[in-house]
Amino acid sequence: MQRIKYDAIIVGARAAGAVMAALLARENFRVLLVDRVTFPKTTLSCPLTFGNTFEILQRIGVLEKIQALGAPKLRLYQTQIGDVHLRGRMLPYAGFDYAYQIRRELYDEVIFNHVAQMPNVETRLGFNVTELIWEKGRVVGVRGARSAVRGRVGGGDEIEIFADAVIGADGVFSTIAERVNAKKYNVIPGHTCIYFAYYENVKPAASEPTATIYYDAGEHFAFVTANSDSELTVISISLPATQFERVRQNYKNVHFEYAQKIPEMGERMREAKRVTPVYGVSPRDSFYREPFGNGWVLIGDAAYYKDPLPGQGIHDALRAAELATQAFVEYRAQGKTARAWNDALRVYHKTRDRETKAMYELTNFYADLERPRTPQEMDFFRAIASSPKWSSIYVSMFNGVTSVKWFQRLDTMMRILLGWKWGRLKAKLFRVPPIENKERTNATA
Repeated sequence: MQRIKYDAIIVGARAAGAVMAALLARENFRVLLVDRVTFPKTTLSCPLTFGNTFEILQRIGVLEKIQALGAPKLRLYQTQIGDVHLRGRMLPYAGFDYAYQIRRELYDEVIFNHVAQMPNVETRLGFNVTELIWEKGRVVGVRGARSAVRGRVGGGDEIEIFADAVIGADGVFSTIAERVNAKKYNVIPGHTCIYFAYYENVKPAASEPTATIYYDAGEHFAFVTANSDSELTVISISLPATQFERVRQNYKNVHFEYAQKIPEMGERMREAKRVTPVYGVSPRDSFYREPFGNGWVLIGDAAYYKDPLPGQGIHDALRAAELATQAFVEYRAQGKTARAWNDALRVYHKTRDRETKAMYELTNFYADLERPRTPQEMDFFRAIASSPKWSSIYVSMFNGVTSVKWFQRLDTMMRILLGWKWGRLKAKLFRVPPIENKERTNATA
């Protein structure tokens, strides 16, 4: 029997895996893309997609198909904590000054269907990888079978498929990571549990589509809402991990229960009707995994995971696919030796860690919902919120325009605080009204 061999087998065909398949195929690698599920299929994810991600989607030719789903462009990004309302506009990244919120079953299916039609890509959906094949200490393929289908006793016969490399894009509980014993590091215990669903008839948060975050520092929870596709609104609530066992007993009403604690949110949900199940994510550790070894690579949540609160999952996954593809190209250019493999993938590993470190730490800071907010922290937030310029610079950390490290530098923070304090002092001395951020919401209109 002839042994079929690919340049790469990618396990996991959602956004990270499908995009890496496309990027590799464009570089003339022969790719097999597999997943144990078939699409459309929901998953525990409701992220935003920002301009720095659109650039990658545009490169593989799928962005127009994503745009055709009709999700509104989210240019306004709002955060409310107590009496402080921050309203900023996304600064353009590669010309994109907006974000999208799209249900993952639509998003993943569009990308997969596009990639499945590309030259050099073959696909197998409903194929469950159970084991890796090793030769001389290197992963050289996968062993698996057609997944069991409802109404049948079992799946298909087990087969072996071979490749120069196996890529795990199969999520937080990655089979590939488990089989290669990929070590975790910089682990942060899970701060939050999350429940999200899609609703209709939610009152708008502003006169235009927006993503809005409500923090309740007293009761230690945060709502994230965003206008989504099909005139729906996604509502996600993050609660302290300590509340998980209590809330799971009545999770279907969790959004309505907590909305009453924030007047604006309660008003927005007064006539809301839920159109999807409520999906729950139990407290999960944030972590990095060693992302490569002999013949294997990890990308997406299989390689690196942080709390979903800032909505960075899609970008992190696609950026990892891009960096790993660059490593494959370099590996081939250097003669496909063991040394070339290690050298190229080390660059992927170091670049990923360097690029994600600041946002990883900032996310941990925000996700600790039970952490007391100090008066100094609240004053800093007030200073940002008082200025349209600084508000837009702040929210543009999330689409990659503003460097997180730069924003957190002492001199940057002092510029923001001193400017705010001078404006207040000037108003007192000369009776000049301070500049206010005049983005309007329903609550302030």
